[in-house]
Amino acid sequence: MISKFETTEERQKKADRTKMIFSIIMVSILLMSVASFALFYNQSTSQESGSTAYNNYKFVYSTEGWKTSIKTPQGPYYIATKYFPGDVEDINYLGSPISNNDFQSIIYFVAKTDVERAAANEIDQNILAQKKEMTCLPEDANESACYNMTIRSCENANYLQKIIVFDETDNENETSIIYSNNCLRIKGSQHNLIRAADKAIFMIFNIIKTQ
Repeated sequence: MISKFETTEERQKKADRTKMIFSIIMVSILLMSVASFALFYNQSTSQESGSTAYNNYKFVYSTEGWKTSIKTPQGPYYIATKYFPGDVEDINYLGSPISNNDFQSIIYFVAKTDVERAAANEIDQNILAQKKEMTCLPEDANESACYNMTIRSCENANYLQKIIVFDETDNENETSIIYSNNCLRIKGSQHNLIRAADKAIFMIFNIIKTQ
């Protein structure tokens, strides 16, 4: 069967129709993209709620936790914690007040379990220091996890080389923070260890005042 030859006018109409269909598709894609962005933006902004004040600090809550800013000579410094200061006031604290200036040095973390490492990371991401390093206590020196690690104890701690020891316990009632001789000991259960770490952060920045 012999195919029908198209005239120039017919070819032009077909080309125009193709262009129109293509344009409609592109406009639809553009509108869908705008709608998707608007939905994503609304979801993102809705994840952050209003602010809550604590001791003249403004805390903003998001799905990741609480955020606030600290005034420093270099400008605002932002910290992010899982808990609000009011949620950790009940945790016992003993020792001299912790100052953020005390941590402009080398900080050694002692953390063996996953929970202890999570608590160490909570402090690590908020505290400035010249250097941060994992270490092991002398009684754990022969453990495989301590291979190629430095061995330090609270007896070795000094103003320039501080130690933070995290201690996970099974007892829900054994939650405490003890600071003595440049050694910070943070103790708590799986549920409370990060709470205790957050209270230490709030005390370091003087958000929670010492009595």
